[in-house]
Amino acid sequence: MLIPKKPTLENHPLAGVETVEEVLDYPYWPSPDWFDFSELSDQCDRWSEYAIIGGPWVVVFTDATEIVGMEEFFIKMHTHPEVMQAVIRKVSDFYYELTTRFFEAVGRKIDIFFFGDDMGTQLSLLISLKHWREFCKPEIKRFIDLAKQSNFKTMFHSCGAVREIIPDLIELGLDAINPVQVSAKGMELSGLKRDFGDKLTFHGGIDHQNILARGTVEDVRKEVKRAIDIMSHGGGYCLAASHDLMLDEFPIENVIAMYEYAYEYGKY
Repeated sequence: MLIPKKPTLENHPLAGVETVEEVLDYPYWPSPDWFDFSELSDQCDRWSEYAIIGGPWVVVFTDATEIVGMEEFFIKMHTHPEVMQAVIRKVSDFYYELTTRFFEAVGRKIDIFFFGDDMGTQLSLLISLKHWREFCKPEIKRFIDLAKQSNFKTMFHSCGAVREIIPDLIELGLDAINPVQVSAKGMELSGLKRDFGDKLTFHGGIDHQNILARGTVEDVRKEVKRAIDIMSHGGGYCLAASHDLMLDEFPIENVIAMYEYAYEYGKY
């Protein structure tokens, strides 16, 4: 029998879960009532001259694996699929209500609903395409459909080698994908543009693992030019780094060079 544990940064509170009933009876699920959206409308007004991207993070799969423990979750996708489905749906239901309240708070003041879930490693998906379609795709569809009801564009974040799921994301009606981790297998810009450039907008694509972290300013300028030359034809490209640039390992001159040269060269 599962002994309920309060979630902390050091535990997986549903580790050892065996039944759907244990998932549903767990007493410490978070509540959307904990969140205050009262400032969002005013924040949007302050930046109304810009395209505004926003939304709760909606990391359904990631949170589900954290709640159970990643290794156990992956195993139980095979041995206890209905239990892991229940975990995912509980997490998804929480984010769905949170996102609904977010949309109510911002009204028509955002342009793009941004959400995501890291599904890739450097070489492949974290799980098989079959299991992604079974466990993850239906939840992603819920949030795309919810955003479309308010006529928002949608942008999905996933690091890593996620080329394999891009056709499915397009099928679901996704408008844009981020961050286009070009150093991961199958994420080369030329192939993505060739195969999906008329169906999907790409946001990112400037290599943060190698060029931005270890290259020179000239290397960065060349990478920016290369990305724009590949991706600009027909539109559908928003230049950005292929991940966050908050760490000390990124020379500030490289970050500045990326943006300055993008403004200088990136007119199409």
